[in-house]
Amino acid sequence: MAQKLKVLFVPIDAIGHVNSAIGIAQVLLDAGHQCLFAINIQWKGRLTKYGIEEVLIAQDDRPTDVDPAQHWADLFVNGGGIKDTTPLETAININIKLIAQFNEMTKDLDVIVDGLLKDIQPDVVIVDQHRCIPALELSGIPWVATCSFNPLVFIPDERTPPNMSGLSINSPKSEWKAFRDAKNSAKYPGWKTFNDWVVSRGIPPLETNRFNRDSKYLNIYGFPMELDYADIRPLPPKWYRFDNLKRTELQDTFEIPVPLRDRPGKLIYFSMGSMGGADVENMKRLVTILSKSKHRFIVSKGPKHSEYELSDNMWGAAT
Repeated sequence: MAQKLKVLFVPIDAIGHVNSAIGIAQVLLDAGHQCLFAINIQWKGRLTKYGIEEVLIAQDDRPTDVDPAQHWADLFVNGGGIKDTTPLETAININIKLIAQFNEMTKDLDVIVDGLLKDIQPDVVIVDQHRCIPALELSGIPWVATCSFNPLVFIPDERTPPNMSGLSINSPKSEWKAFRDAKNSAKYPGWKTFNDWVVSRGIPPLETNRFNRDSKYLNIYGFPMELDYADIRPLPPKWYRFDNLKRTELQDTFEIPVPLRDRPGKLIYFSMGSMGGADVENMKRLVTILSKSKHRFIVSKGPKHSEYELSDNMWGAAT
């Protein structure tokens, strides 16, 4: 019989990242392994239905009744990361206004993870974080890096457009360079501070302007083949792509809401993701456009769902 592993997950506590980690955990649980999630206390009781053991932590001082999606939406909206600005202005806002906060969050998480590794003694750790965790690298425990972001974030390559730019593969390379240069200039001071701390913790320095590094054991990401960049850049060593990292819900059926049940037209699911849905003005604009359609829409309204209304050919909820 194969060895039963104790697997500790350390995902970012936002909806999409946790959901992708649940998808990985379900496969491991089906194979007979034990899965534990180090997750902020706001998630209490949400994961046990999947057979996951919750290890509740407190990374910050937010109230326990604040929904994680609402927390991240407020953070990005207030920091200019979700705003009616150009992609470059948005990237600069994030790297100037939010980078220090993200650095401090990682330092807090590093202390927490150090204690968890000693207490739990997992056989392997699966981590989905935008920044490296020194305690994990120092532990000697095998760890797997997962990327629930766009792969451009975790697999930087000069042959692909810079992440967050919105630039296509066919756009002028001069535009790629201009975007990278401006973004890196804004990012560098925060990166330098973070890298100095990383080195002070006793692990090797990071690549310039990169906050994480590949695992020497295994790296995986979920992204559809049709949208990926595999035709122009091969994957780095020990990187593997999956079409998705989605979870399987325990409830297999969904009843079409009564207001839409007898209406004509195709039934379409519409979502901008939890963070995209936090841009209320853009969601209002899109709802207005779709209200003129002959079709029906089930809308994932996002964390700011109470701040706008849907039209008669729509039904929606927060997620």
